Amino acid sequence: MRGIFIVYLICFIFKFHQAGFAFQFAKPLMMYPSINVTYWLFLLLKIPQFIVSNLWAAIASDLILVGSCIALIVYPKKYFLAILFTIFNWLNYMEFCLVNVYQPSVIGPLIMSFPALFKSDFKFSLTFWAIRYWACFLYFEAGILKFIKGSIFHHQHMVNSVKTSMPLYFVQTQENTLRLSFKYFLIDNPGFAHLVFIAAAVLELCFLIGFFTRKFDWLLLGLFLVFHVANEFVMNMTFLNHQVLLICCFMPWEKLSTMKFGSTQIFGFQSAVKIKGN
Repeated sequence: MRGIFIVYLICFIFKFHQAGFAFQFAKPLMMYPSINVTYWLFLLLKIPQFIVSNLWAAIASDLILVGSCIALIVYPKKYFLAILFTIFNWLNYMEFCLVNVYQPSVIGPLIMSFPALFKSDFKFSLTFWAIRYWACFLYFEAGILKFIKGSIFHHQHMVNSVKTSMPLYFVQTQENTLRLSFKYFLIDNPGFAHLVFIAAAVLELCFLIGFFTRKFDWLLLGLFLVFHVANEFVMNMTFLNHQVLLICCFMPWEKLSTMKFGSTQIFGFQSAVKIKGN
């Protein structure tokens, strides 16, 4: 369990760098009509609006979020801390949606703390592996949809996607960087750009392996990092909201759980996670 919240804490450092905490949000607030019932429920309660509009409430909310995460690393068996962390983690996401872009698909960081809510080792294990198989499905489905929707057969799809990302890049920087040069290279070489897109689809399809064996989780973790670092470099699509889910799901916890600092396990993962399997 401790390992999950170590990953969360590392991601919070990146979140702070990307101004993802409530006290860093700009105003005014924005609300999107085409959203789901859960999001509207949060809006009707007016809790996210209050936190984002009040600096001290925003600071308190962020301190509780980060503080409960650190506390869970030190005291992984304190389940009320897991409940507190999960509540404020969801609040932070809803606050983010108020001032940024509503992202209904970015659910990874919201559910990865769910296993820690259960005292039973069996329920912890069951929840953890359910999330892992859902992650495999999420990426495999993305690869399949490229074939179903026909984008894999559209030779200009990657070029058009790169062109779409260009305005955002120019807003962020005016420099002639290596990233910008590579974008122009892809635009000028649509054949190569299409091969990159096909490679991305094949990489996503590789997550099918995760349904049949856990022996290659290290490979899936490597593919995940390659895929999202490339997305960040080419498309300006940050993978911060996915890394908690994927890193936690495919890290070799069974080996890491043997690491100790003195008499204390560094990652302190549930023994129940070591279920039998391939």
